Amino acid sequence: MDFDAAVRDISIVTNRTKFVDYTQPYVESGLVVVALVKKSNSSAWAFLRPFTPLMWVVTATFFLIMGEVVWILEHRINDEFRGPPKKQIVTML
Repeated sequence: MDFDAAVRDISIVTNRTKFVDYTQPYVESGLVVVALVKKSNSSAWAFLRPFTPLMWVVTATFFLIMGEVVWILEHRINDEFRGPPKKQIVTML
């Protein structure tokens, strides 16, 4: 019998490696990452640390631009994007 693949928990033993080419297991590779853990003062605002203030400004700017683009495309055909300016701004955000 010839097989191209097998889906099963198959043990990799020396005898079988003579007949079969094995790849890394799909579910678990057994690889481990060991890293030094630093104690840091965490707070509710810890999520702000990865980005610089400039990156937060760029992210907020793109968020507003995308909201405006969606509003421009939707306000003529979608009733939820109509109404007084305050409601439209809140809907855009």
